[in-house]
Amino acid sequence: MNKKTFFKNAIFTMVLFLSMTLSAQSETVVITASDNAVIKAAPHLPIMERSTEEGNLFYGAKFTYNKANNEKALKEWSKNYPNEVASYKTAIDSYLKDTDVLKLSAADQDAFYDLKSQWIMSLQLIN
Repeated sequence: MNKKTFFKNAIFTMVLFLSMTLSAQSETVVITASDNAVIKAAPHLPIMERSTEEGNLFYGAKFTYNKANNEKALKEWSKNYPNEVASYKTAIDSYLKDTDVLKLSAADQDAFYDLKSQWIMSLQLIN
């Protein structure tokens, strides 16, 4: 094998290795409902209601929410499902600490920020 062929093969191999490495690092993680520890711990947890209107609003980590409706839903959930509250507290704390939001898909990032905002709101409402 001559030097020219050797260098072409070496460069091709390095580029291939580099592209595989970059592809693996930039891979997006998709979280399904069955994978999410928060959903498993608190299946009846209400979904945050976003709002673009003016009025009684809660400004979350990324979105704005209807404060009155979300507070009412959280209070009802904590009253109706008290066993889920303890599980939720442990699961959401771990989820927020252990999840790298930048590795999530766009939809899962939005869900992450909804859960983070809900956690902040619930800290104010649930003892």
